Amino acid sequence: MKIIKNFFLSLFFLNITVVQSDECTSEYFSQDDKRCEWEAIAKRYCEGQINDAFPFEQMEKSLESAFDSRSIKTISSRLRHLFQNRIFLQLEDVSAQLRSSENFNLGSPFHFSPSSGCLQESNDVNISSDLFDIDSNYEDWHLELLNNSNSNGSFNIDQYSIKHGHLTFLGMRHLLYSNNESNHINEIFQALGDQIEKEKPAIMVLEPIEPFDLGSYSPCSKSIALAMMAPDEVIRLGNEGDFSAWWAIAKGIPFVSGEPSQEQILSALNTEYADRNISTEDYQMFVLFRCMVSQTETNNLQEKLNRCQSNPRYIMKNLSEVSNWYKLKNGEDITSQDDLLAQIVPNRNSAQTNLIAATISEIRNSRLRKIIYDNLELRDRVMAVYGIGHLLQNRRAFSAHEFAE
Repeated sequence: MKIIKNFFLSLFFLNITVVQSDECTSEYFSQDDKRCEWEAIAKRYCEGQINDAFPFEQMEKSLESAFDSRSIKTISSRLRHLFQNRIFLQLEDVSAQLRSSENFNLGSPFHFSPSSGCLQESNDVNISSDLFDIDSNYEDWHLELLNNSNSNGSFNIDQYSIKHGHLTFLGMRHLLYSNNESNHINEIFQALGDQIEKEKPAIMVLEPIEPFDLGSYSPCSKSIALAMMAPDEVIRLGNEGDFSAWWAIAKGIPFVSGEPSQEQILSALNTEYADRNISTEDYQMFVLFRCMVSQTETNNLQEKLNRCQSNPRYIMKNLSEVSNWYKLKNGEDITSQDDLLAQIVPNRNSAQTNLIAATISEIRNSRLRKIIYDNLELRDRVMAVYGIGHLLQNRRAFSAHEFAE
């Protein structure tokens, strides 16, 4: 009997070896990195393609030739957090869980699509008048960032007592748009970890690197890669979204995305915000343009566009089409702008691209507040880690909810 059992086990592991060879297509690990193979395998388990228990022992044995025992145990421990504790909860609507089950168990695996009513908020202040930057100019925006209090040098911190829980909101200065020295990025990474350790949140609400991509931290994609990375590898990724997710995984803290889906954004543009005449193509072009602005390593527009077009999430357009769209919306040539970042700052009273940015910000902030409020119904300590603009935009709403029952 034992011989037969060992025979079937060998067949099972042989099947995994085939998966390792065929499916190693990681964005984060090279082909000769053993983690590349196991990232692919972990994704298949996560997606339910393989129903057996994840073979942690085999993975640990496989990694022995490349990593020391401490690193292997760390990788294994973090993956156990992901698989066993189900700490990735970002694609579901918590309030839907509350409505559908009186015995809702956060430790159990589940999959929910965000509810269609996620943009409808009760007991909230008026969204349009609430956002700091909607009717402010670019200079006011930066002045507020510079003069903001409650800063530890790496990010700004707001604390609120809302309902029966406590909200800590960390407002980060996006590393994506700044030229930070490597030692400063190291400091931000460590300061973020220290703050998380200090606050000990029951759950974290995170802003993905690309806010318009809900899948950035979906359980079966980047979270697995982050769980396998050492701190220096995460730091080299160079953005605060990855830093936050990595610390959450390392500390075993559940985390969710505060973002609406593409469908929810487009639905809102066609209903609540239809009077602003922002078409689906306008939204898609703006997302592409925003990606181009984020490519700070080069000033060449074609190179910026090429980098964005290498990612299939963006609409395929050539530079002439992007330039024509920009001129149609803003009345100026895209090449005449020295500061393209100023063209995506949320502001209803500026250029059309700023109006689109402002509208998307309103939709995103509405979703973010709902996710935070819903989680405060379930947990006593919630931490949100988002760009500092979101902190400024939502202060009045959070203050209005403070000490509310």
